[in-house]
Amino acid sequence: FAWSGANAGVAGQVRAADLVDVGYDAKSGIYRRERSRPAPYNLFSSTPAMREAAGDQGERPPPQLFEYRADEPGGREAPGVHINFGGGPGSAPVDFDWDGTGWARSQRGDPHVDAAGQRLAPPNVIVQLTPYEEVQCCDAAGFPIVEAQLVGEGDALVLTAGRVIEARWSRPSLGDVTTYTVDGEPVGLTPGQTWVAIAPPGSTTVK
Repeated sequence: FAWSGANAGVAGQVRAADLVDVGYDAKSGIYRRERSRPAPYNLFSSTPAMREAAGDQGERPPPQLFEYRADEPGGREAPGVHINFGGGPGSAPVDFDWDGTGWARSQRGDPHVDAAGQRLAPPNVIVQLTPYEEVQCCDAAGFPIVEAQLVGEGDALVLTAGRVIEARWSRPSLGDVTTYTVDGEPVGLTPGQTWVAIAPPGSTTVK
């Protein structure tokens, strides 16, 4: 698990978790600062360096997270979704719009591009409607710290192949993989990248 920066409560949870920690605190030697970018957005590493740092501990493959399909998906055609994450000056509204091959992402109305200027557009997006609860007070700006309640079940929107599928998510415990189903059957995704947005109930509008 690679990570950098957290409040004391979250950092303590990560360090106590049953995972292989290749984060900055544990393995600072595999990270570097890119001088052409402003901090804190300039911290880099690489997958080979992380695998080497994990050693034999990193050889266990993770469980399969999603189901994939060979035929046409269900649901209905939709041009995209709008997600309203929070309010005030710290809000970060997000849009995913179907471009014919993937769901092009925007944030605050600006296209989300990589370092080469290529628009990010994963083939699949899952909007997992998940309640948040206050767990600590407060962050550096004085706002309560909230945490997504990822154990339980709720509604989800699965975006794939230009369609939106109304589904249910379920995760009985933190040790289980989250499942996405319609009438008890797994939702089949398009082979390729899948982004999962953990959005509060009532935050998402289908366009």
